[in-house]
Amino acid sequence: MKKTLLIVLLCLLLAVSACGKTEIRPTEDASAPEAAAQTLSFETTDLNGNAVSSEELFSAHKITMVNVMTTWCTYCIQELPELQKLGETYAEKDCGVVGILYDGTDDALIETGRSLMEQAGASYTVLLPWEGVETQIPVQAFPTTFFVSSDGEIVGETILGAEPARYVTQLDALLAQTAE
Repeated sequence: MKKTLLIVLLCLLLAVSACGKTEIRPTEDASAPEAAAQTLSFETTDLNGNAVSSEELFSAHKITMVNVMTTWCTYCIQELPELQKLGETYAEKDCGVVGILYDGTDDALIETGRSLMEQAGASYTVLLPWEGVETQIPVQAFPTTFFVSSDGEIVGETILGAEPARYVTQLDALLAQTAE
């Protein structure tokens, strides 16, 4: 009996320790199209209530890294300072960093988003969800990070989970492509 209990506990421990830096919440439509074949077009507001259009946002940089987060996602919150530093580092290379507060659907969650950004010392633009966001950028885990060209086309690899080293690799590869 003790041996069986020990085996069960070890299996549970292994299962828990195998979890990565991704918090998964399935989308309503698991058959949603791959994000990489899409061009984004939207109008929304940011955390501070400023109007934002995709055309204006993406045309400001060669590449914009877009990080989709929620207020409840531990890994999303933990990577906020890293995303701020990444944005500062890559600004001189004509790259931008933008967030989407996927659960920013009411005043309380928006205020929580503002507070999280402030606590992290992060000042990059964070967008609120717009009508149809779930079909334009299907999200299967949080955080999800993807990259957008200056003409609004999603390019490169979509990255699931908090993977700052992969963000850097992807940004460098995309910048090298734009230099060609």
